Amino acid sequence: MDDGKRVLEAGTERSIKSLGDWLRKVEAIGELQRITGEVDPVLEASTITYLSGKTIGGPTLLFENLKGHPGGRLLFNPFGSSLNRVAITIREAPGKIAIELVRILSGKMKERMLPKRVDARTAPVNQNIEQGEQVDVTQFPAPKHWPLDGGKYIGTADAVITRDPTNDRINLGTFRQMIQGPKQVGFYSSPGKDATLDRERWWAMGKPAPVAAAYGLEPLLFLTAATSFPKDVSEYEFAGGINGAPIEVFESDVTGLLLPAHAEIIIEGFSYPGQTAPEGPFGEFTGYYGRPGGATPYIDIKAIRHRDKPILTGALMSDYPANECGTMWAMAKAAKVWNDLNAMGVPGIKGVWSPPEAAGWGMTVVSIEQRYAGHAAQVGALAAQCMGGAY
Repeated sequence: MDDGKRVLEAGTERSIKSLGDWLRKVEAIGELQRITGEVDPVLEASTITYLSGKTIGGPTLLFENLKGHPGGRLLFNPFGSSLNRVAITIREAPGKIAIELVRILSGKMKERMLPKRVDARTAPVNQNIEQGEQVDVTQFPAPKHWPLDGGKYIGTADAVITRDPTNDRINLGTFRQMIQGPKQVGFYSSPGKDATLDRERWWAMGKPAPVAAAYGLEPLLFLTAATSFPKDVSEYEFAGGINGAPIEVFESDVTGLLLPAHAEIIIEGFSYPGQTAPEGPFGEFTGYYGRPGGATPYIDIKAIRHRDKPILTGALMSDYPANECGTMWAMAKAAKVWNDLNAMGVPGIKGVWSPPEAAGWGMTVVSIEQRYAGHAAQVGALAAQCMGGAY
């Protein structure tokens, strides 16, 4: 047994609560590269990540000396193209093949656990709380990924947290967030996404939408935030099921949202109806620029919470394998589609895969034991339209 497997198997599921816990396990298997020389977060960090990521299974990169940000740290591509880091994230030993990990993750997605509320005073992310004139999101080393990007993007490997005002369901989603100024970040989310529906419901009531964004997440929360789950269930519950223990959260005294106690950084505030700012463009996971820049809602930041010397997480958007989204989204999407097909009672499913070369979204492959006329066509239609497949 190698050291990495021994480190993972010696603990329990509850041994990973934070990004720091996860990094120690990743470093133990030799897949964390610390970069101590000075690096500019504008274009240079992303360029190094892109070149490093061209090697399949290359390490996650922790930049510890960022130009203009003394004490700031930036972790790029927690997953990258590494199956071992996916395994650690879903609480499994490294060394498993892709289809085995998909099968395991699909099974774990069937489990749900409500989050565990803890006292805000004990939450590590509340080591520092800044409000009012102290609020300045530019203190963090947000990177500019590509030359034509509209600005610095603090939110890529993130979880944007919203609440449905009609039933108080908490949603976690992964969306890009461009810094607009010291007290504002973009709140872009695609049409039909839960965060979009949540804020529109608040606005329809004539009220601002409470919203938070967590950075420096333990990657399990990043994975679940980036996965399509039912709209009436919180991603906290699915993360708890995969974790094998409830996710620890606390209730914010600013927005009333439930926030991850072990995050590195959290911003929170409100998004007001009719208030927008220019956002984008942004080099996307396809390796091209997608949606052009335009007027976008933003978050008016009321509070920043962070640990001492926090780590900001970033997800590079590019062509595979340097793309952070490819392997992680491939695993998550395939596992969710497999789970959905089983839940619908479709027989004969032998395996599901989403090729990471298509960043996990462009293609879904389902292997079946064909048992009746029309079986394959039925599976294809359902795989395309189930919750996990209908991105």
